[in-house]
Amino acid sequence: MKIEQALVLYLLKYKHVSLQGIGSIKIDPTIPENPENDKPSLIPPGAITFTHDPKTGEDNELISFIVDQTHKIRPLASADLDSYLALGKQFLNIGKPFTIQNLGTIEKLNSGVLNFISGPLIQRPEVASAKIEDEGAEPHEEISFNNSENLLPLRNNRRLFGILIAVLLALAAWSIWHFAFQKNNTENAATNEPIVPISDSIVNSKKNDSLALVLKIADSARMADSLKNNSKNPADRFTFKVVVKETTNKQAALARLEKLKNYGRYVIMYTEDSITYKIAHPFMLPLSDTTKVLDSLNSYYYLGKAHIEIK
Repeated sequence: MKIEQALVLYLLKYKHVSLQGIGSIKIDPTIPENPENDKPSLIPPGAITFTHDPKTGEDNELISFIVDQTHKIRPLASADLDSYLALGKQFLNIGKPFTIQNLGTIEKLNSGVLNFISGPLIQRPEVASAKIEDEGAEPHEEISFNNSENLLPLRNNRRLFGILIAVLLALAAWSIWHFAFQKNNTENAATNEPIVPISDSIVNSKKNDSLALVLKIADSARMADSLKNNSKNPADRFTFKVVVKETTNKQAALARLEKLKNYGRYVIMYTEDSITYKIAHPFMLPLSDTTKVLDSLNSYYYLGKAHIEIK
């Protein structure tokens, strides 16, 4: 059953039909829904009235009636009705009449108001054929869903829309599969790849070097501590010193000295001319260790600002 057929049957049954964005059509309540005999009967045009109202919304009861008659799901029935009326409004906007077969014709006046011209409505007890034929109506321009010229743009739009939806769904499915596949491969690779251990010789070598340097620094600090009280100038009893700060401000030098001691480092402050004060790490180590000690302290603490001062 086509939409225009459903509109006619709904009007005969409920005596009114609402067309969203267009208006409403009413029929004389005295007109029966079905004729007394099996033959179709014509309803006089004066029994039908039309009210133009562009604010008319979708009629839920009409949608339910279309669902019952066509056995389509409700969203599809609503879409069919909306497409049919949208096509009719397109005809009205370009100055052509919108004909609802077996019911009448809606035309747009110069003032923009819609006018309804009723036709000889055919009353049937049921719709036996695919389309209600109006044999007694005068020839006029009508909207026919069998007219390929009228429906070609609409069908093309629907076809393009369907293709677009299919492409988007395919891309979404591929993206989900690709993401899941890559994730699984990454997890499997992370699980299956053997962990290559770092060579023991390299680790032990680094540990030994670091341990040896720490022991040397600690021994040097203990030796320096034992000699601290026996020297008037604390810088006199060491093989070399790593100077980390030089300043003519005694208070700044003392603050720096206190700060480094709070960090647990053994440092001394000394001056050779009573003008420049130096903060340094003293070491009782061979001079061959100066480079290694300086590099270690600069790398971990002083960012290349420290320098060696040999006794």
